Amino acid sequence: MSKIKDINHLVIVSPSFPKDELNDIVVPPLNLYLRELKRLYPKLLISVVTIHFPFHNNPYQVWNINVYPSGGANGSIIKRPLIWKKATNYLKSIHRKKPIDLVQSFWLNESPLIADKFCRKNNIPHFCTLMGQDAKKTNNYLRFFKTRTFDMICLSKFQKTVLEQNSVLMSSHVVPWGVVKGEYEANSIEERPFDLICVSSLIPLKRVEIFIDLVHKLKETCCPNINAIIVGGGSLKNQLNSKINQLNLQNNIQLLGLKPRKDVLSIMKKSKILVHTSSYEAQGYVLNEALAAGCYVRTLSNGLEVDDTKFEIHTESSMLESIKSKLRLTEKDYTSSMPITMLQTIEKYNSIFMSKGLRF
Repeated sequence: MSKIKDINHLVIVSPSFPKDELNDIVVPPLNLYLRELKRLYPKLLISVVTIHFPFHNNPYQVWNINVYPSGGANGSIIKRPLIWKKATNYLKSIHRKKPIDLVQSFWLNESPLIADKFCRKNNIPHFCTLMGQDAKKTNNYLRFFKTRTFDMICLSKFQKTVLEQNSVLMSSHVVPWGVVKGEYEANSIEERPFDLICVSSLIPLKRVEIFIDLVHKLKETCCPNINAIIVGGGSLKNQLNSKINQLNLQNNIQLLGLKPRKDVLSIMKKSKILVHTSSYEAQGYVLNEALAAGCYVRTLSNGLEVDDTKFEIHTESSMLESIKSKLRLTEKDYTSSMPITMLQTIEKYNSIFMSKGLRF
């Protein structure tokens, strides 16, 4: 058996990455993963090449991670080749300065297209992690990966099934994102003023109107003083606010808008039940976060696969009855539950990378 080589230089290719340490609501699991890697392996050099966000192309450093933005800013398809060339030039420059041992790309789209071509030319191992709807047939990039040379990693068995049903592609690995324990050590388990919480982008996919209807039914049938909050921003904000007013729920639902991640976690720790109404989730990282924050979780999506008594997958009708039963209980358990930790995620990645003779 050949000797296992330590990874000294890890390169990430991603559409986005936080522009500074206050911008940590951008791809939270990815930036938490890299920050935890730096904590565990302080000598590991991590370089991130972004394609679209931040909307500039000036290299910078955040959390001791070197970031090289291509500044694509989600521009027109006509301009994409120029952005891809910029990203490729960054990869070449980074490799000249310090040889790259491993490339991880995220989302099955432009990122692995750029990374795969570079890695094949330079004989560098490349793994791509799917992150969401990129497993669905609506992903126009699927057809470009029939002759790929990289390994694909899914976040859940559910996402793996969706990918393999919608394409000829196969994923050999499933690695869910875990939570970082240190973010939940100061959990408040006594005061939970919010009965229900929805943490979501306010876009059609997330179906937040179902949450509002649910609160309305609970108010009408069993909980006249129910206290619910919605955290998040998006194109449907005004429409959802109008619905709240139409149903006379102004005193029952607060629409809080976007919040820094530390504030979201703080609000979760003051909430009893997180309700997730999205029609599709590859994993649903917020579900894992809510369990770690001590919440009960009720979801309509199949992405998260955990064995936890506080976690339930429902239909719309069964969810209503489940929440009623839980709110009626006088004694509830709000202790933190961490079915998946980021350390376990890193350990899973390490075992996969060892198939290429590499490890952190």
